[in-house]
Amino acid sequence: MTSICSFFRIAIVCAIGLAAQAALAEADTFKVRFKPGAESARYTGSIQGYDDDTYIVDARRGQEMTVTLRTSNPQAYFNILPPGSDVAIYNGSIEGNRYTGVLPRSGKYRIVVYMMRAAARRDEVADYRLSVAIPAEAQDRPSDDFADGDAGGPDFWVVSGVSSNDRLNIRTGPSASADIVGRVRNGTVMRNLGCERNNGSRWCRVSVRGESSLRGWVNGRFLQEY
Repeated sequence: MTSICSFFRIAIVCAIGLAAQAALAEADTFKVRFKPGAESARYTGSIQGYDDDTYIVDARRGQEMTVTLRTSNPQAYFNILPPGSDVAIYNGSIEGNRYTGVLPRSGKYRIVVYMMRAAARRDEVADYRLSVAIPAEAQDRPSDDFADGDAGGPDFWVVSGVSSNDRLNIRTGPSASADIVGRVRNGTVMRNLGCERNNGSRWCRVSVRGESSLRGWVNGRFLQEY
């Protein structure tokens, strides 16, 4: 009896070991690396059945990332999982195989390429090409979650609410009577250098991203957190 029990124990251990090896074989993980000066990286691969491929992207809060998947199988998609979480911030099977967005936190993001269950059950194959891009201009965004105490508020503002045929004035001081040094349109991103109240209005000192020499004060009611 002892020898029979030992045989079954060994068989169970072996089965568990083989299952673990199979699970490891089904999940491939790749580190996304950008060549010096490059803004994107492209990868080709193939998955079959319940296999999935995971791509790790080390990114910072506030960076804009674009992910595109082209595949031979219409049932293949990708999800994006944020650092330290298994809850996807983007689900390709619902939202499509192209994502562009500003990342909510710093850390390692996982891009998981997979097939829907119906296709996986049929052991179908999906050849794919994955592109991951982070524009170089996004690299100057700070990694901290909030601006420092002197500045207050978010690290960056985006201009919003200005009429389509108008521009937001950048002034030399926190007042509508101060001289104008520049004008920007909706969607312009500006670094937050601190805000204060003057004559009942909130004014913020800013510098325009990509044009560090263009800085001054703007009316805070036309700014939203970026």
